[in-house]
Amino acid sequence: MKRAFLLGLSVSLFFLGVIDAKAQETRDSRVRVDVESRVNTKREDSVRVRDDVRVRVNDREERVTRTINEHKEEFEERRAEARTERDRKTHELTERLETLRDERKAKIVSRLTERLNDVNARWVGHWSRILERLSAIVDKLEGHGADVSGARAAIDRAQNAVNEQAGKVYAPEITEEETLGQDVRASTQAFMDDIRKTSDAVKEAREVVVSVLRELKSARNEQ
Repeated sequence: MKRAFLLGLSVSLFFLGVIDAKAQETRDSRVRVDVESRVNTKREDSVRVRDDVRVRVNDREERVTRTINEHKEEFEERRAEARTERDRKTHELTERLETLRDERKAKIVSRLTERLNDVNARWVGHWSRILERLSAIVDKLEGHGADVSGARAAIDRAQNAVNEQAGKVYAPEITEEETLGQDVRASTQAFMDDIRKTSDAVKEAREVVVSVLRELKSARNEQ
């Protein structure tokens, strides 16, 4: 009887083990399903976030490209207008200089006027290339998470100043031969003042970009 009792107990324990194993298998299966579901959800979320980031990056690049193209178009328009205006003023200046009795002075004024406008054109081209490089740097900084709103604003201000400078032509307003020196000095001073003003705007844009770069490096070092 004792043996039968033990045998029955063993059988009961066996079936309990089988039942427990099946229950454990069911729980494991549910856990796997739950884990797989969470993994799939995270994967979908990751894909969605990646797609959202890609869309935002593309939108940003399109806006930047559109802004750069608009600046270039305005810049080229100003330069074209400046060439036309320069030709007109050169013709007028030539006519005025022909009325001067002193041919030597006339040649000096003509060369100086041509020199001022050539230098202005070179400075304008130089500044335009600098701003293009700064814009490219800002794009990279933004791609690394930097706040570049201030830098873009500074570049826009500088670009507007350069575009304005591109449209300027320098020629003395000759009224009388006795005031020729004064007229030339006034034209030269106006040129120097404009160059200094535009240079300061470009310099400010560069300093703002450098500041953003330093802040990004500092933030990376603190991490």
